[in-house]
Amino acid sequence: MIKRITKTLLCFVCLFVASVCAYTQDVAAVSEELEKSVVQTMKRTGTPGVAIAVVKDDRIVFAKAFGVSNLEAQTPMTTDMLCRSGPITSVFTAAALVMFQEQGKLRLDQPVGKYVSGLSSKLSAVNAHQLLTHTAGIKEEHPTYGLLDDSALARTVRSWKNDYYLSPPGQIYSHSNPGYVLAGLLIEEVSKQPFAKVMGELLFEPLGMSRTTFRPSVVMTYPFAQSYRSFSGEKLAQVRPFALEAFGWPSGSMFSNVNDLARFTIAFMNEGRIEGKQVLSSSLIDKLSTPVASVPASLNDQKSTYGFLAEDYRGVRMLSISGSWAGFTEQMLMAPKHRFAVIVMVNRNNAFFHSTVQKAMEMMLPLEPAPPATSTQALTMSDEEMASYVGTYSNENTVEIVLKNRRLFLREGKSEWPIRKLKESVFSLGLSGTSQVFALIAGPGGRIEFLHRAGRALRRAPASQTSH
Repeated sequence: MIKRITKTLLCFVCLFVASVCAYTQDVAAVSEELEKSVVQTMKRTGTPGVAIAVVKDDRIVFAKAFGVSNLEAQTPMTTDMLCRSGPITSVFTAAALVMFQEQGKLRLDQPVGKYVSGLSSKLSAVNAHQLLTHTAGIKEEHPTYGLLDDSALARTVRSWKNDYYLSPPGQIYSHSNPGYVLAGLLIEEVSKQPFAKVMGELLFEPLGMSRTTFRPSVVMTYPFAQSYRSFSGEKLAQVRPFALEAFGWPSGSMFSNVNDLARFTIAFMNEGRIEGKQVLSSSLIDKLSTPVASVPASLNDQKSTYGFLAEDYRGVRMLSISGSWAGFTEQMLMAPKHRFAVIVMVNRNNAFFHSTVQKAMEMMLPLEPAPPATSTQALTMSDEEMASYVGTYSNENTVEIVLKNRRLFLREGKSEWPIRKLKESVFSLGLSGTSQVFALIAGPGGRIEFLHRAGRALRRAPASQTSH
């Protein structure tokens, strides 16, 4: 009997050791491939520093930093190094409002004016559900510098007039940083506490995100990355002064690192639990995961949730958020069903590590085979159809569609690109390929009212204001 038990125990130990060895080998293989990809992308994009974390199940299986956080001082980048989190911030702002609804402090379907006084009439009429799904019809803006005290959030939002109104609420998805700023003010008004304090007590502390903060005075007490940017091939330059403003905190100015953000993804994908503690409710996770509004012109039929974009990619359901602003680029992607996540934080603008994220997905997710690459045949447009698209379209910036020699072009500043029609309402720039895809969307009367690209709607000027 004892021999049988010993033999069984020995078999179990052998199987356990074998599985551990196989797991170690798998992780080593993943690490080697990811490091190659990171180095290649850094060279191609001229990135000073990057930190990456990969989560599988309830643990971080890869976490490494590359390059430097400060070009002048040559300070090495680390996985604890604080970087601006950009649009990843919005996931936490959304989570806080959902938690308030669960606590009975507000209703997400009620007009914001019910809770926040002193707003313009049109801003008062939108609700938190619309703010969190980017369907409130509020324009885009990226203010970089402003006041740092807590009261700046309320003062700035209450100064906005009805010109912040882009479209009727619920009409169209259009990513709006000011919309999330208003959501942050709603958090302040309902809690009667400063936004940064609420977020720390409600989310960062329970999740064990020990270095994550909105306050610059706290950021400077930890190692943090300097930010760099370059446009149109110009020399990479440090962003000075450092972009800081209290009223922009809720939309994109949370400071965090890949280790802290990995803790959030672990809890999110583990039914709200981390290290044996229930820190997020299952209903909160469901709310942040549920698709609501379609994103026009998205190639993978993306839909907005509260904070994330949801899509099916090669048979796997994904939640993601990414962006680039003020000399930082950030990416967060999760496949909740498979308990897989990738977080990337980069200290330069427009440096997306798509190939590295793709490599991690290929190695750790049961993706379906990639569809074969096919050339997209441009559709013919009549003179009448092309003429119906001509006009000036504006949101944060302005573009024009012009008709020359019976061909359509998109003009932005001094640049101009030919327009190809890919399918109904969907177009691309250039002579081939499907990069730079945009959509033209008609209003109730049939007239084209919006040009939608990169997640944002640009409103068409009235015919009397349109230049040809």
